[in-house]
Amino acid sequence: MRVRGGLPVAAARARPRRRGAGGGRAGRGRRAGGLRRAAAAAARAEPAAPRLQAGRRGAAVAGRLPADGVDEAQAQRAGRGDRGRDGARRGRPDRGWSGAAGGAGGGVGVSEPWITIVNPAAGGGRCGKQARDALYELREAGMRLATVETTGPGEASAIARDAFARGHRRFLSVGGDGTHYEVVNGLFPRTGHAGAEPVLGMLPLGTGNSFLRDFGVTDVPRALAALVAGRHRPVDVVRATHKDGVLHYINLLSVGFTAHAGALTNKHFKPFGALGYVFAVLLGVARLGHPRFPTALDDAPQHDDRPCTFISFSNSRYTGGTMMMAPDADATDGWLDVVRMGPLKRGELVSAFPRIFKGTHRAMAQYEGTRAKRVALSLDGPVDVMVDGEVLSVQLEALEVLPGALQVVA
Repeated sequence: MRVRGGLPVAAARARPRRRGAGGGRAGRGRRAGGLRRAAAAAARAEPAAPRLQAGRRGAAVAGRLPADGVDEAQAQRAGRGDRGRDGARRGRPDRGWSGAAGGAGGGVGVSEPWITIVNPAAGGGRCGKQARDALYELREAGMRLATVETTGPGEASAIARDAFARGHRRFLSVGGDGTHYEVVNGLFPRTGHAGAEPVLGMLPLGTGNSFLRDFGVTDVPRALAALVAGRHRPVDVVRATHKDGVLHYINLLSVGFTAHAGALTNKHFKPFGALGYVFAVLLGVARLGHPRFPTALDDAPQHDDRPCTFISFSNSRYTGGTMMMAPDADATDGWLDVVRMGPLKRGELVSAFPRIFKGTHRAMAQYEGTRAKRVALSLDGPVDVMVDGEVLSVQLEALEVLPGALQVVA
């Protein structure tokens, strides 16, 4: 094991302390070999983006191994600072952390390590329990990972920002949509001034896990195979300017009832996972309103301020895991899909909600779908905004698509 400024970079051959059925070196070797074969097959027959949907949802790798693929004694001897029992560095890297700038190419065997940001709280704590096994599989397949765990909100952004400033261009986000959102906002807008696009891999161990679904990556095994194969593609990033600053997203931003339900989910139903959003919708119907969000798409001369139930500015198709909010969206086409749902009565909303999972809500009379590269908003003050699984209160001013600004492993 080697240490990069306090972040352990474990060798690919590091062995776990515990051995059980299939858990020893031979069992792990067989699984790593299978992972390489799966990655090779995936590289030969890459799914067509972004329409392909995988039908089977897999489980995370079994067993309990150190998150860095090394045993506790090794981590304690080699590292400095506060570490958990899995050997992963806790919190943001220390100021002495340094790393070599390098290319952003994918694939196994490239010397630059992947800056691996793990949110152990994602998925109601599921990520913290399962990430170590998934990362071990990647190391067994030959990937070099420099792992750090977050300990609170915003920390993933700080870690990514610091690593990018020091020349790193390969990042692995381990968690859910909210974790990926934080990492993206650590990389942008700095990428616009650096001249090198970052590469972002994701392990879907959160509650929603929406974005990768557009590319047929619906579970951890498929995500592992994509990472080992090293295939990545350019995807669009959306820049959202608000009164107090700027943020970036890759999935969707929505206002109105969808954001209200997201806020209720985070406040009352987060432990229920994806089902929690369903509970929030049923609760939120009691306070259903029809607000106005004046918007102008591209070069439209006037703002559309008609009342609505919600508006979604979607870069990708899914939200909340399997809800197909924008059935025609394509995260690689340079366009935002704007979904506007006109005023719905309470009963209409309850009956319409299940249709979003199949994308059939677009057949409703209140549904309007269009596309834009830029959106101007004229709001009187801050409103609840749901962006990539997070709910914020901001006064939006503009949205703009940044075509192909991020390389995503999928």
